[in-house]
Amino acid sequence: LKIMAEVDDGTRLLHISKSQYIPLPLESLIQALLKEIKDERDKLRFIDLSRRLHHLYRARITNSSRRLRKGFEIFTSDMRVKLGLTKEMIEVEEDSFIENFHKTMMDANFQLLTQDAYNDAINSEYTLNLDLEMRTEKLDTSFLHRFLEYHESDLKDAANVNRKVLVYHRGYGLEKSSGFFLMAKDEDKLAVFSGLSADNVEPETEMRSLDNMISAAPILTLFQTVELQEPTFREMVVLYRDRAQKEEADQCEGIPPLITVKAFKDIPVADFEIILPAQEPRTRAFDLVKVIAAIVIALITVVTKSVEFYQEADAMSNWRDKLAEALPLLIIVGTYASKIIVQLRNQQATYIHLMTNYLYQRTTDSGDGLRAHLEDSTIMQEVKEALLAFFFLWQGSSETTMTLEILDSAVEEFLHNIDHKIDFEVDDAVRKLVDDGLVKVNTPILLPSSTIKPLSISRAISKIEDLWNDFFVNPSQECPFCPLWCQFQFRSVGVCDVWLSKAVLVEDSGGDRTEKLLLVAILK
Repeated sequence: LKIMAEVDDGTRLLHISKSQYIPLPLESLIQALLKEIKDERDKLRFIDLSRRLHHLYRARITNSSRRLRKGFEIFTSDMRVKLGLTKEMIEVEEDSFIENFHKTMMDANFQLLTQDAYNDAINSEYTLNLDLEMRTEKLDTSFLHRFLEYHESDLKDAANVNRKVLVYHRGYGLEKSSGFFLMAKDEDKLAVFSGLSADNVEPETEMRSLDNMISAAPILTLFQTVELQEPTFREMVVLYRDRAQKEEADQCEGIPPLITVKAFKDIPVADFEIILPAQEPRTRAFDLVKVIAAIVIALITVVTKSVEFYQEADAMSNWRDKLAEALPLLIIVGTYASKIIVQLRNQQATYIHLMTNYLYQRTTDSGDGLRAHLEDSTIMQEVKEALLAFFFLWQGSSETTMTLEILDSAVEEFLHNIDHKIDFEVDDAVRKLVDDGLVKVNTPILLPSSTIKPLSISRAISKIEDLWNDFFVNPSQECPFCPLWCQFQFRSVGVCDVWLSKAVLVEDSGGDRTEKLLLVAILK
């Protein structure tokens, strides 16, 4: 998000980078592509290709899905069971879970929150109008430190808040809100009498916030209906761990501490900090002014009456009279101060209630339900990217020489016409097709000028069928029964090669006990 210009009426013009996320459902995308095909037989062939490619990609993600599912079962399940894991083994499982989770998020076109986006969001307000403070001492960050140190080079732009809680976002939207916002203008509490609407966001859009509009016209704004407009994060996911969960798990040997993963939708950029964990509302300046004013009035009263007392000649005769005069006033001031303090406590409870309702309305999923959503979303993104790239290569190669740059423009123009403005990930899409042998490139490295030539639709279907058959007999496929630590010890040689070669050795030797012990020693 970048501010391009500011207008006198409090409106700011923002430039929002296009997302790589394709929000269009797969079935709708296929239907839109079929409308571009004139030959009925080619339509049937493309449907066949889409179906085969979809199931091939879903089968390929099985191994990574299994690892991610295991991590969610260990760290997010409410069923606390002693697994007999040592501290070192728990750290290995934590690192594996975070790595698999981050890779899944990247494959699903999520982005880790950057420092620039964090600064832009934290320095502006929309309708929430709360001062929030994150109590970092309530969070355990040890497992995130290891992850960020390992990825220090490729996550250098990540916001500092990610050292305490990982914050991902995907897609942009636009939310509009109109109303008087009377209490917000008075800086007392949020009271919105308005209707909200969410629209697709333009690359260049206007942001109208209440504080900017009041600054531009402080008097007129108080007596008129205000229309606010703010870009939103369509989806946000946070991952963190409470320190209390860590301390509780440390007291029970062999039980890994819980990790919390939550997803939210349509979060205004200016109010996004409400989704961060361990947030507490702070007392605002206007509330503090009221307390301080009551205290000052009380002090002035005491001082004034004291001066009057000492100025009287017959102090003993007038002492009781002066005290009788000052006491009711002091009681009134003290009562008012107590009332203000009670109001502050009630205000804090109101803020917490407001935060709870806000998050309840915008929370989508957590735990294992979120895992299933992420896995399905990853598959769909991969399929949609590959289908779009192959379709326009297949349809356009007969008319012109297709280069990477031409393909990128053709896909983005098509998506723009159906009201989805995205930054198509053309490099990744073509690379998948090249790896599967569905297209050929004339350069070893993908360049904007690289010429790309696809197989015919019939040959592409046959190729996918061969890949599907090979999937079940390929020895390089990862074995689900390999120990987790092999993924770290034998990354360069392949897990299954080590496991299967030793297993065959035991089987060929008739199951000799010495060979079995040797196998166990090597694997442990």
